[in-house]
Amino acid sequence: MINRNGGAFLYDALRTCRLDLEAAWQSRQDFELLVVDNASTDDSLSVITAELASARFPWRIVQEFIPGVNSARNTGIREASGDLLIFVDSDVRFHRGWLTAYLDAAACHPDIEVFAGCVKIGIVEGPVPAWLDLTGPWKRSCIVVQSDWGKDPAVLRLTTDCGPVGPNMAFQRSVFDRVGTFDTQFGLRPGSLVAGAEAEFFERLSRLEVFFAWVPSAVVDHPLKRQQISRRYFLNRLHGIGRVTARIAWMRGEKPDKRLFGLTLYRFPELLRSIVIWLEACLRGDIRRAFYYRGQIAILGGYLHEDFVQWRGQREWILADNIQN
Repeated sequence: MINRNGGAFLYDALRTCRLDLEAAWQSRQDFELLVVDNASTDDSLSVITAELASARFPWRIVQEFIPGVNSARNTGIREASGDLLIFVDSDVRFHRGWLTAYLDAAACHPDIEVFAGCVKIGIVEGPVPAWLDLTGPWKRSCIVVQSDWGKDPAVLRLTTDCGPVGPNMAFQRSVFDRVGTFDTQFGLRPGSLVAGAEAEFFERLSRLEVFFAWVPSAVVDHPLKRQQISRRYFLNRLHGIGRVTARIAWMRGEKPDKRLFGLTLYRFPELLRSIVIWLEACLRGDIRRAFYYRGQIAILGGYLHEDFVQWRGQREWILADNIQN
C-alpha cells in the first residue's frame, strides 16, 4: 500500500483492508502487508500504527523520503519478501474477498505475470458537474479511475490501452527481474500533475507481448475527491498525460523529421479536428461531449509542449557537442 498524506481516506482504506486480510488469514498464512509511506507530513504514520497494531497478520511500515509514487513502489518491490506483489493506493475501499481473488488467480494462472483488479467509483466528494461524465461515452477513466474488463475472469493481451490501473494491480516479481522497476521520471509528485506513473512501464511490457489476468472479484472503490472536481484540475491532468505520451515517444526513438518551430506537424490535423468538434459541441449545448474534446485539446497541447521541450533539449545538446568538437 502506497501512502502519502492519506488524510481522511487512509483510515477507511486500512480498516477495510485489515478486515479482508484477516478473513484470508484464517485459511492461509503466507502473506504480509507492507505500507510504504512516501514522506507524509500529516499524521499518517500514527494512523497506520493505531489501525494495524492488533492485526492478526504480519505488517510493516517502510518509509521512502524521495517524493513520487514510483519511488515508493520501487521501495516496496525492494522491501517485500513475496513473489506476488500487489499494489494498492491508500485512499481505496476494499471489497471482501479482494486478496483471495488475487491469490486464486495467481494459482490458476502460474504462467501469467500481470494481474488487473477491478476499480469502481467510490465516494464522490461533492455534486457532479453537468460537464463531467462518470460512466458514459465521454468519461475519463484515466482521471476518474475505473477498471472493468467484464464480469468474467479472462486472460487478455496487455497494451497501452488495455491493462491494469495503478490503484489495484499485481505482478509476479519475475516481471521486475526481467524488465526493471518503475521509472521515477513518471508519476504524480508534490507540485506536479504530470501523471502516467505506470504508462512507461506498461509500454515496456506491451512490446514484449505480455498477457494479463483480469480478476473481476478483486474489487476496490476509488474516490473522486473534492479538489479533483474542477475543470482546471482535469485539464491540467490531461495536459500532463499528453506530456507523458510525448516523453515515452522520445524514449522509444520516435522523432519525426517534419517539424514547425520544433513541433511535430502530424499532430496538428488531430488538434484542429478536436477544436472543430469542441466548438460544434459547444454550439449545440452538448456539455459533456464538449468537455471531452476540450480535454483532447489539452492532451494534444501537452504532447506538443513536451515534444518541443525534448526537441530543444536534443538540439542544444547537439550544438554544445559540435562546439566542443
